[in-house]
Amino acid sequence: FFEPVCLVSVFVMAPTDNLQVQIRVRPLNAKETDKGCKNNWRLEPDCMYEVVPSTGRRCNEFTFDHIHGPHANTAEVYSSVASEIVAETVRGFNATIFVYGQTSSGKTYTMSGDDQGQEGLICQAAKDVWQMTRQSEEWDYTLKVSYLEIYNERERDLLDPSNTKLALVQSFAGVTCVGLTTITVHSVQELLDLLAKGSKHRETGQTGMNNISSRSHAIFQIHLESRPKGSTGNDYVRNSVLNMVDLAGSERQRDTQAEGQRKLEGSMINKSLLTLQKVIKALADCGGDRNKATHIPFRESKLTRILDNSLGGDAKTLIICTVTPVDMHRAETLSVLQFARLAKTIKNRPRINEKLSDKLLLQQYKNELDDLRRQVSQFQVKATKTVDPPTSEKENVHPAPNTPNTPASHLVKAQATKWEAKIQNMETMMALYAKRYLALKERSDRKRPRRMTWINAETVFELRDRGVEVYNEEQREWAGPSIQTEITVMRQGGRISCPSRFAEREHREGLPTRSTSAGRAKDPQLRQKSRESLERMVQELQKEMEYCKEAKKRADSEVHRMLQERLEWLDVLEQQKAAMQEAIHTAIQASKNERLEFVNKLKSAMW
Repeated sequence: FFEPVCLVSVFVMAPTDNLQVQIRVRPLNAKETDKGCKNNWRLEPDCMYEVVPSTGRRCNEFTFDHIHGPHANTAEVYSSVASEIVAETVRGFNATIFVYGQTSSGKTYTMSGDDQGQEGLICQAAKDVWQMTRQSEEWDYTLKVSYLEIYNERERDLLDPSNTKLALVQSFAGVTCVGLTTITVHSVQELLDLLAKGSKHRETGQTGMNNISSRSHAIFQIHLESRPKGSTGNDYVRNSVLNMVDLAGSERQRDTQAEGQRKLEGSMINKSLLTLQKVIKALADCGGDRNKATHIPFRESKLTRILDNSLGGDAKTLIICTVTPVDMHRAETLSVLQFARLAKTIKNRPRINEKLSDKLLLQQYKNELDDLRRQVSQFQVKATKTVDPPTSEKENVHPAPNTPNTPASHLVKAQATKWEAKIQNMETMMALYAKRYLALKERSDRKRPRRMTWINAETVFELRDRGVEVYNEEQREWAGPSIQTEITVMRQGGRISCPSRFAEREHREGLPTRSTSAGRAKDPQLRQKSRESLERMVQELQKEMEYCKEAKKRADSEVHRMLQERLEWLDVLEQQKAAMQEAIHTAIQASKNERLEFVNKLKSAMW
């Protein structure tokens, strides 16, 4: 019996949760120090502002959840908020962590680390996910990873670069990339090896601002599927995805001095990031609630389509904005900080992605209904006590009105009315699901095997076990359960008829009527004949098996002989080829010698 699966979260409105925004300020590099660049930005806990060099006045103040200065390492950035987002993924929430900023601001360094042993956020998150899933005492987890790259608005599979059949498709769970390679991992080292393998295939290049600049957006995904320990079916399953997004940085052509292909890459990167800014602006204009927006341009870029669920959707999202504090990039720094300020106003509705079968969902509704009824009965008891105090209280307490209009009883009755309405709603929902469940079960129980009037010869053995006999059209009689007849029909590629096909012909043409299976079962002679017939069938089947084995041996020996002849013929061809090459080489050498001798004679004659 097939039990359909539905999402529980359809009926429960999830609470809103604002996007978490962090700022990371990188230190000045050697090139900027040699040029004499200055840092006019000042940092305070959760606040950063700019100082006017001429007057020392404070301006352009921004407040965020966390601000990490130039001396903070990646481990501190991860432990502040990112570790909590990763832990929510293990609990069943979708989560996204991505970095945003201009080129050479430290995005790839933050996400992927460096060669000096500094681990990035992706590596730390992968280790934490593996450790938490293995330490869980209540859930069994299955981990899968995939690595997607968006280069010049085209999807690329970093785990399998030869895989070109990729497409973004809108599904019930969000936007997914169909055809993307997804690999199940069995150890944390295997997970890190796949991350390193995909990073080697990523598109990078050198520009005027960065020696190794990312020329594409990369999304590393960790898929988690969890079930309660000891569960073998699909009654209750939680699916969650952790997206670690390393965006390419916005850039100006006058600063990067890009030409040719690098210039085209920069224009495509800026286009996708501009679309991301438009999406953030549209969401901020409607108060962060995407349900109130008239139009949000998610489909104008592949990047925003992938981030659809993370921006105003049902995922937990962390944005890390990396900025460059030097005065020569002041405009880009202000643009990034303004982007972060708008992103902070966006509201998500995170929910646990759990799937329940109808049977388990009905049980859950029933338990919740019992709890609601118990709470209503408790409220009614409280209301009765509030309205009718005990006799001792009536004697000792001064005139307390014995009416149901007191404030306490009014609040209790209002709460009881609210719970009764909720119970009625739950009963309606439970009745609908019970009706659907019973209808499906009844339809499945009523289903009968389809009556086959014409069948393939391959299924004759199964039909013979059900009591079906073979009708010989040439002799106009029923042949009975003869294995030899069945084998002959199968060899000829024919089709075998069931009794139901010729029931009318028997009656119309006066064909011999077959005895019923019940009559045959009662007659001892027929039973003995049936047993003998079955024994003969087994013997004939054994003979046929021996014949097939002999035929297979002969075929194998013939194939082996043909292969041996083919190999000998190839050896002869190789020898002829070697002899021909040797003859050609000898002829060429003789021709060279003749030409050289002729030239020497000509020189001596001239002298």
